Amino acid sequence: MRQSGIPFAEAGRFEQPRLYNHSIGTFNAVEYGAICPQHSIGAILTTGSEDRSLLGEVDSEIGPIVGILVESIYSFSANRSEDCLFINVQTPQNISSDAALPIIFWIHGGGFEVGSPVSDISETDILRAALFNYNPGRLLRTAVEIDQPVIMVSANHRLNAFGFSASREMEEAGLLNLGLEDQRVALQWVQEHIAEFGGDPSKVTLMGDSSGSWSTVAHLLWDEGDTQGLFRAAIAMSGGPVAVDGPERQQETFDNMVNQTGCAGAPDKIACFKEAKYEDIVAHGAPLAGFHMDDPTRWEALEGLTTSPHSCLTFTASRRQTGESKVEHANKASRGLNADMRDEGTFFTLVAQLETLTESDFRQYLHTTWWPHASNAQIERLAQLYPADPAAGSPFGTGALWATTPNFKRLAALVGDYSFQAQRRNLLANYAGPAWNYVIDVEVPTAGLTGLLAGSRVADADCFFYVFAGLPGLLSTNTVNRQATILAFARTLDPNKHGLDIPHWPAFTRDGRETYNLRESGPRLEKDDYRWDAIEYINANADSLVI
Repeated sequence: MRQSGIPFAEAGRFEQPRLYNHSIGTFNAVEYGAICPQHSIGAILTTGSEDRSLLGEVDSEIGPIVGILVESIYSFSANRSEDCLFINVQTPQNISSDAALPIIFWIHGGGFEVGSPVSDISETDILRAALFNYNPGRLLRTAVEIDQPVIMVSANHRLNAFGFSASREMEEAGLLNLGLEDQRVALQWVQEHIAEFGGDPSKVTLMGDSSGSWSTVAHLLWDEGDTQGLFRAAIAMSGGPVAVDGPERQQETFDNMVNQTGCAGAPDKIACFKEAKYEDIVAHGAPLAGFHMDDPTRWEALEGLTTSPHSCLTFTASRRQTGESKVEHANKASRGLNADMRDEGTFFTLVAQLETLTESDFRQYLHTTWWPHASNAQIERLAQLYPADPAAGSPFGTGALWATTPNFKRLAALVGDYSFQAQRRNLLANYAGPAWNYVIDVEVPTAGLTGLLAGSRVADADCFFYVFAGLPGLLSTNTVNRQATILAFARTLDPNKHGLDIPHWPAFTRDGRETYNLRESGPRLEKDDYRWDAIEYINANADSLVI
């Protein structure tokens, strides 16, 4: 049973969210509320000048092609509005108000630029339902079938310029990370109201993929790991704590939005933005977001997120420092499931490979686009650890296949390890309570797009392909295994208590590095030590490898 479009917070443009405490009376809870303002993914990929397009220099040649293909899958038909802070609650049928069921609080992905928990995709639309479906109906059906009932909650949060603008002005006004503040208020709403739906507010598990996973980690690190009783566990799928720069790195993009919206001469830029036309903010602000800490005393563990020029790959988290790691503040009272796909970097470097055709280009790209604070020696060492050998690159285990340019597989391996694998390992090493590590090593069918995606076992495939879309049991035993372990963890804080006849999944330890490989042929226990030297180097040099 779904109850949707419930207002949980109110906030004016560039204002902190406030918990919604008005009577809502009678309203249509069948319809989803409006989603937050955003460009289509195709527009972000292909629109605008070089500094605004995620495809950089090559958008005029390849951008439209990529945009059309991606937009055919990742598109939303829902209404968009600044009045978008709505929450959705989905429960099993016919539960009583005193059922006290555990809650999975879902945070959607989309690179902090796009996305919504709203699912307007029919289950009969097989390709899109398999690749981009946040409808929890199938997961809840599995929950009932295996006697592991839960309640699913999801909420909108502000995105792009509306939710993650970063600059000196935004920092001084205490208006950074508004999208994460929205998520926090949604969690507060759950504490106050979920019992009315038959939920137990003391049994909330955060779960997110991609930027939703990065958001999940942000809440683990918030206030030095103080969860404030808002949740007790977390499931992070493809996203972890990367070291990032301060708001000054986004000043230029903020200033560009100032100029484009007619606020250049205003003494108070933020006040001017509040009065600017909605269409102007959407047109000139959506691809320019940045994530940063607003108050160092509250966001002790967070440093920030910048989305230019690689929006899908930059995210929340902590700057590790010599001696005490801020990540050590995570999970004082939490347990976690952490996961990556085997190949995380291929999709995100699909176009960037055209900027790294030579050895010189490769090093220059790393220095200017990714890590301007890194020394020449550090860039050189990364180039050595990730050699121009297609057999060693990503997609891994494919030999010379998909080596579309000399440095593509090399770049994909480095980007995937830096942005996902290294961060997951760093977080796993710093859980206070038990944590379980897994990998999905399945090549997702992409209906003719396999060449475009370079054979990728793509990021988010775990979420879309198994957790929500749920391939029929005749086609995939992995779907039930994946869903059952998630449900067991949300209910009991142990992914093994599901009743299925599959191998035991041991908790991760620093010595054993136990990893569960969820394969279609059945789960297998492995050791998480691939590319050990390279990933250790990334984590050891986090202070310089800042995005």
